[in-house]
Amino acid sequence: PAPPAPPAPPAPPPRPPRPPQSDSMPRYPELSIPGMLRGADYFGTAVFAMTGTIAAASRGMDIFGSTLVGTITAVGGGTIRDILLGKGRAFWMVEIEYLWICAATGVGTFLAWPHLVKAYGVSENDEWVNWGDAIGVGAFCVIGAMNGIRSGVPCAAAVACGMFTATFGGLVRDVLMQRPPRILHSYTDLYATTALSGAIVYMVVRSFGAPVGVRILAGAGTAIAMRWAAWKYDLRLPTFDIPEAVQAAAAKGDDGRGLRLPLGDLVAALTPSSTAVEVVKSEELKSGMIFGGGKK
Repeated sequence: PAPPAPPAPPAPPPRPPRPPQSDSMPRYPELSIPGMLRGADYFGTAVFAMTGTIAAASRGMDIFGSTLVGTITAVGGGTIRDILLGKGRAFWMVEIEYLWICAATGVGTFLAWPHLVKAYGVSENDEWVNWGDAIGVGAFCVIGAMNGIRSGVPCAAAVACGMFTATFGGLVRDVLMQRPPRILHSYTDLYATTALSGAIVYMVVRSFGAPVGVRILAGAGTAIAMRWAAWKYDLRLPTFDIPEAVQAAAAKGDDGRGLRLPLGDLVAALTPSSTAVEVVKSEELKSGMIFGGGKK
């Protein structure tokens, strides 16, 4: 008789599920997309510190006050985010290089900016400043969303973390300088909306399982592109179109210009006018349609 067949080899164990890519970046810049995000984070920190210092110095603050406001502008959003996420210490207390970037940029800006204005006619509204600010917004909104994800908060909260990180430093800056917060008024172009959109895109692309590099490029690219469109075409959010609201906005610097989504006109077009309503009611009364009564 033929020898018995050898037993079948055991089935290989199932492959473990592929772990999701980390929503993080390396400690220092390197030649990878997450590493370049860290570099953009450093760059954006310097730009935010510069613009915050210029804004404070233009309001008459001294070198210490201007540097402090510039530092708050750069790291204030991330600090508020870390407090809301219940972290023991703000990120810059561990990654101390952020504090040195802010201090060096603030002092250097305070000392050099007046000479640059006189010698080269630079302005805080120049194109290169807008591009630097846009890169900072793009990096910060993605990094904020990453922090929310790593802390285990829901998707909407992670999006909010992205917006807080990119904009709340400027919010605190405006409060300290006693001027209307930029992100809450339409006296200038879109800002917080662009950071919010970048964080949303990051989360949406992440939900499709895209690699971390693709997520970073999509989220940061969206915010940067929207910031460019905002200052290029003076995009603004709509405000109330009633006299008292228009006067209040004008008192805060809103000149009423800019390209705004005509939500009021859209609602008015979909809502019957008071004259039309009165005509309908009159016709119904004449025809006896109300309460089933009336003369025939």
